[in-house]
Amino acid sequence: MTKYHDIAFQNKLYSGRRRYLTQYVKKYPIPDPGSEFSIRLVELARELVFNENTPQRVLEIETLIEEQTALAFGVEPL
Repeated sequence: MTKYHDIAFQNKLYSGRRRYLTQYVKKYPIPDPGSEFSIRLVELARELVFNENTPQRVLEIETLIEEQTALAFGVEPL
């Protein structure tokens, strides 16, 4: 979303920080919450937040989140 924000709004503070104003955030695209990718994203987020994970597992979950997010939006994963 950082990349999307930079491309769509091109509004940074003097320090290089982004301005997350309501008028910007409400324009963020949101994938279909009922899609298999969105459901998997919720599962991964819960696992990341509510489980005690090893540092290796955290990296695995973060990678899976990146992949599922790309799939949810129909773009290529980074």
